[in-house]
Amino acid sequence: MTDFSSIYGPDVSAFSNPTPKSVSMLLRPAIELYPEDSIGRFLHLVRQCGSREIPVQSHGKLVGSISQTILFELLRTANSWDDCDAINQPVSDFMTVPSAIASADMSLETIVEIGRASNILEIPVVDFENYLLGTISLSDILAPDYNPHYPSNVGGMATPFGVYLTNGNVRGGVNDLAIIASGAAMGCLLLISGAIVKGLAHLAAPILHLPSISILDLDDVPPPGHVMQGFISILLKLAIFFIFVLLLRFSRISGFHAAEHQTVHAMERGEPLIPEIVNRMPRPHPRCGTNIMAASILFFTLLQTFQYVPGLNEIGILPAGLFTWYNWRRFGTFLQQWFTTRPASPKQLLSGINAAAELQAVYMRVPPSRIRPLRKIWLMGIVQSATGLILVTGLASYIESIWTVHAR
Repeated sequence: MTDFSSIYGPDVSAFSNPTPKSVSMLLRPAIELYPEDSIGRFLHLVRQCGSREIPVQSHGKLVGSISQTILFELLRTANSWDDCDAINQPVSDFMTVPSAIASADMSLETIVEIGRASNILEIPVVDFENYLLGTISLSDILAPDYNPHYPSNVGGMATPFGVYLTNGNVRGGVNDLAIIASGAAMGCLLLISGAIVKGLAHLAAPILHLPSISILDLDDVPPPGHVMQGFISILLKLAIFFIFVLLLRFSRISGFHAAEHQTVHAMERGEPLIPEIVNRMPRPHPRCGTNIMAASILFFTLLQTFQYVPGLNEIGILPAGLFTWYNWRRFGTFLQQWFTTRPASPKQLLSGINAAAELQAVYMRVPPSRIRPLRKIWLMGIVQSATGLILVTGLASYIESIWTVHAR
């Protein structure tokens, strides 16, 4: 087992120090109650959560609230306990202006004063456009020793220079240049894999007396009638994929990839971010992009294979889709465990922990807000990574075209 104290020093408690309370830390998801809902649903929610007053939202915006005090009116108009027609009426007939509202940029002290003045224990929190972000409970503010709280739905990316993490609103870890470098590194590995397979195929073709096909043009798919050519094309593409993930396994990225997943696992389980605990977390993660790659490889490989199998060439999409549906996650987990990640070094693990600490610090400091789609896409790093990939493959294609022209 790794002795982390020899690397970070005997005191690693700084990784698990409690974070000061903030609105972002204590914000609870708002109960989903809408104006068109029935009073019966409201009463059911009251029974579930015990809240005295529940905010009402429409299209994400706070439009009112409804309190248990309406029960007195309902019981006055009912003929019996079991005969209360009002429970089928819409919430909109009974909702009122919220007794208290807090904005996302308020301090906890201000929210406590608002709750005390209005005698409300759970206060809705809105942004500057009146969108309901959640609720703050005064009991959470006053409760001592609050457990570590991390952003939800954290994802990230491994780069050659460290770990990147985001929740779609804020970020932590390496910068955009490192993410671009990650895409460029992937492009280089793909080009190297393709070059290796093409070189081996070129050497093997005359020795194995392979049929006369455009074996080096891996983008072409032989027509269904050319069975041998079709299977050779499939094998060559699988060989490129295998060499690609093998090269990835021995690159720096795979270690950072493991650190990224292990850090996210620790955050999702509410564990303190100390190296000994993070190092015990599993390397595969169900939301990893490797699973998408696994699904694509399974589906398109099977689909192309079935084109050359009599009786399946017309309906191949169905068995290919079913097999992929039931096996893509298992295949993705296998790829993550043995190829796209490897045991992280202590320094790589520290990169993941530092990225998480930075993400959490920003998350606690910045007032809560809705996740904007365009900002989320940018923070996911896909655009930056794709930019690096396109730059490398585009440059390689340009050099190849210049080389071809001069060779003629």
